Amino acid sequence: MFCQKCGAKIQDEAQFCGSCGIAVGTGSAAEPQTAPSYTSPAAAQTISAGVSSAGQPASAKGVRFSSYDQVPFYRKQWFFWLMYFTISPIAIAILLFGDVYYPSKGQVKSFGLANRIVAGIIAVAILWRVLSASA
Repeated sequence: MFCQKCGAKIQDEAQFCGSCGIAVGTGSAAEPQTAPSYTSPAAAQTISAGVSSAGQPASAKGVRFSSYDQVPFYRKQWFFWLMYFTISPIAIAILLFGDVYYPSKGQVKSFGLANRIVAGIIAVAILWRVLSASA
């Protein structure tokens, strides 16, 4: 299925478009949802970068991916937890410099601010304990 506003591919069970944030099914029910025939390279680049053609964020929650498959491996939840329990400084860098995404009920969501703060504090505490034990 494709978004009627921006033409981005969206999952059938999604309630909102991951690119422009519009609610799915707000258009006419009689209109078939097909891909747009042409998207300029500049528009495609801004859509893939998470910015709508109006220059606003792709969605209200800040999620820029319509599918978990589109998320780079270093922003996926499994990679974050692997780094969290093996190499804490990398996990801290991931928290500081970007979002961590996970699939939930057919949608792509990111860690909230509270989750990032708590995980960062625990990672720093683990790192501090390891460094003070080795000294």
